[in-house]
Amino acid sequence: MTMAVGDEQRLITPISQRQFELYALSLERGPNFDPAQVFGSYQAGRGSTSGCILLDPEVGTFTTLALRRRVDHRWVRVDEGGPYPTPEAALDHLSISMRAGEPPEPLPPGARRRSLLLKTGSRGTSPEFDLLTSTISHFPALMAVGECYLALPNPDANFVTDLQTNNFASRLFELYLLACFREQGLIVRQEHVSPDFLIENDGTACWIEAVTANSETPRSGGIGDWVHAPVDRNERLTGAPAERFAKTLRGKLQRNYHELDHVKGMPFALAIADFHESGSMVWSREALPTYLLGSRVHDERSRRLREGAWARLRPNPAEARDGNSAGRRDHPCDDSDPRALKQSAISADRRAADSDDRGLQSARRLVLLALHGLPYDCAHEAGEPAARHRRALKPGNGRGPARPAPLTQRGARRAGLFHWRR
Repeated sequence: MTMAVGDEQRLITPISQRQFELYALSLERGPNFDPAQVFGSYQAGRGSTSGCILLDPEVGTFTTLALRRRVDHRWVRVDEGGPYPTPEAALDHLSISMRAGEPPEPLPPGARRRSLLLKTGSRGTSPEFDLLTSTISHFPALMAVGECYLALPNPDANFVTDLQTNNFASRLFELYLLACFREQGLIVRQEHVSPDFLIENDGTACWIEAVTANSETPRSGGIGDWVHAPVDRNERLTGAPAERFAKTLRGKLQRNYHELDHVKGMPFALAIADFHESGSMVWSREALPTYLLGSRVHDERSRRLREGAWARLRPNPAEARDGNSAGRRDHPCDDSDPRALKQSAISADRRAADSDDRGLQSARRLVLLALHGLPYDCAHEAGEPAARHRRALKPGNGRGPARPAPLTQRGARRAGLFHWRR
């Protein structure tokens, strides 16, 4: 017995929390509902409406949040309900407020319909965009890119054209930043052409301009064989990567963003990513502080001092039981070893920064997935490549699938891809 089309459109099905959080990037504060936690996530109508049940662990009650697509496919909040004593009562309300099977929400007065992500123009497309949009193995990454695009508050008129052509990397980095900001619960605005973003939190605001370090040789930073870090440490810290960072930052600083009327007197920052070689973003990070500070970082001497400081910081379990004070004399904060004190403080700061970075892992994957051919399965909590896709990957060359299968228009629509050309 087959299900009628109307019934299928109204059927509410569970989805993963990660998939709902991808949709929730369109909310002003992103997928942040503190102190409530996502208890269950759902969608209906092939992704035209979605919602979640939230649990407040402090009081043990449930609330609901319903999202629906507009006619331009963007997500909008349409209902919040609760509190309810049980998840069943919350689901009953959510199933009504999602309004599955109804037409999409209308555009607000004066709102413009943004360009379709996959409708190409006369300038053609780049190899990176073709790989992202025309292979089944990249379909989950395409969904992530598409949802981030729809979550942008107000992309400029050239955004889609740039993403489709030679500015793929820079536009992808803007999507990365949006995901980072929204995952942290920051308000993101795009009320001016430049700088790219105005972020706000607790009454404090800062302007952000996204910039990418690119190669002078066209297409060298795109799809290609993986470029490993130079063996020579000096070359890695002060060679081509540092040179590219210097030229890129100098070019942006010469535009004097800080003197714009809407930027004057406010904090301003440049967010930079390295695309000067295929894969360089994973090893060129140390070249940036080397250029900015004028000295090499992470040299062998610093590494030995840092490791020695942390080794002394960890007490010997036997000495701790015996109350031996020798371990305390070797504490890195001992005034007798100021070098260890300094290195210990630096290491502690880095460990704290690494802890903060873990909160942005899903957003960082977006860049690597779209550029280096790793399929992103929204149903996987860890965001790792889906097992059914791993067989399609050719290991070791960073190019992605060995035999890419084409993504057809019919397949995209059946899977709920709302960014397809129409």
